[in-house]
Amino acid sequence: MSGESSIRYADVESAVIPLLPREADAFKANHHCVDYNNNPKFLAALSPTVSLVSTSHEVVGWKCILRLEKISEVYITDQIPAHKAAGDIVLTSRDGDTFEVAGKTYQSK
Repeated sequence: MSGESSIRYADVESAVIPLLPREADAFKANHHCVDYNNNPKFLAALSPTVSLVSTSHEVVGWKCILRLEKISEVYITDQIPAHKAAGDIVLTSRDGDTFEVAGKTYQSK
């Protein structure tokens, strides 16, 4: 499965963009980051610092991954071509002002 789909797409993400309180520190990509569940307008509005993607070489939404890489640091659970596997992805914060993923510290927005 290439992450591309012939499923008819219903854009539900764009409707919630005005309801977003602010840009996101972290985003857990929807449904293995397949393109029809992670539209460009929604991802741009979220503008996450980090994106967490649960996917594998068998199910990967390349367009979604590439969009996320332009706006955030991407952590992927499994090995896919040209990307390092992060395995279990753990995000922690001790103070709410900073957070850590895979040993790297980020500032909250």
